[in-house]
Amino acid sequence: MANVLIIGGAGFIGSHLVARFLEEKHTVHVLARPETNLHRLEQVRADIQLHILHLDDRKALQRCFETAMPHYVFYLAAATRRKPEPGLGDAFGSVQEDLLGLLSTIAVAAEARVPPIAFVRAGTLAAYGGTPMPHVETQREVPKTTYAAALVAGAHYVEALQQRLPFPIVTATFPCLRAEPVRRVPDPVIDPVLPCWRALDRPPTERATGPVVRG
Repeated sequence: MANVLIIGGAGFIGSHLVARFLEEKHTVHVLARPETNLHRLEQVRADIQLHILHLDDRKALQRCFETAMPHYVFYLAAATRRKPEPGLGDAFGSVQEDLLGLLSTIAVAAEARVPPIAFVRAGTLAAYGGTPMPHVETQREVPKTTYAAALVAGAHYVEALQQRLPFPIVTATFPCLRAEPVRRVPDPVIDPVLPCWRALDRPPTERATGPVVRG
């Protein structure tokens, strides 16, 4: 059994991953911000280990990784519905929370005494804006929201940093974007949950920054 850390595990997709991993008898840690509504975790609260902190609190984040010692990290933390704010406040907030939060988590994971085996982050179809479907991951992204822009930036940072990291980072986006999705080398823990994130009926598209095989 594996230690799994789900960042953003109190959200819609995250809570389904929590349930699935508990069903598979893994040890589940959930990281949530102090302001997060935890109602989706009420039925499993006694079965998980909950870490309440802000991702910009580096020491708290390091303590979380030291406690959880995760074999796998699932990163789902992002504010999907930011309202426009004066002075581009929503854009600054998105960079601070969504982009820098991701980079802070990757940095702490990379510096952990025992780095994770793999790191999975959620992508978004919003990266392609209103362009005609089906989308292809090789096409240029056209984000129309600060949320999408932050996730697109995160994807490019991941690709730029991958060779410096001791673990592969996989970006999973749902629903399926292509007829012949790129699949990672098989993994016994990640593979069972990626086919639908246990929240949707259709499989995600997976983009791996490390070696990939077509399936």
